[in-house]
Amino acid sequence: MGPAPLAPVWVSITELMARNVLDSLEGNRQGWTSMITHRRHRLLRFVASYQFGLYGMLLIVLGTACSHRNSAGPSSSSGNRRDQLVGRWRRVTSAACAELYPAEIEFFESTFLAHKGPQQRFITWDAGSYRINPDGTATLSTATDELIAYTMRLAKTQVHFVAPDGCTFTYERI
Repeated sequence: MGPAPLAPVWVSITELMARNVLDSLEGNRQGWTSMITHRRHRLLRFVASYQFGLYGMLLIVLGTACSHRNSAGPSSSSGNRRDQLVGRWRRVTSAACAELYPAEIEFFESTFLAHKGPQQRFITWDAGSYRINPDGTATLSTATDELIAYTMRLAKTQVHFVAPDGCTFTYERI
């Protein structure tokens, strides 16, 4: 009868730790996409299923430790560019090839959420993740979940992208 009372406590502790990891990874940002919410619920259901075990506990502890990186490390320059990119942007380029990219996009710490313009049918970027690479390119997930690297140049109020096909387009901070 000793192990039975510990099981609900074990699940509660691991569930709290899982929520802590998810909150730190998501940066406590507003505007989570349904994809992130769905993954959060899947993880919490997994924790509650008692299949979590010691390896799962270790994963959560390591995930929490790794989610708080030291910004003074080698990725600090890409971290600064990422901080400059965070916010809402409106596309100002009207070239035909640029119509494949969202009219507005909002970048968070490691994710983005895009919005179509009134006449747009399909956009290459909808919602997903991104990273800024040390070579100055930005890798964004597309609507088909493909990761594509774009040349990126960031100014104070504008960000310029060059797609692999050569399409050049610019966003202005809102």
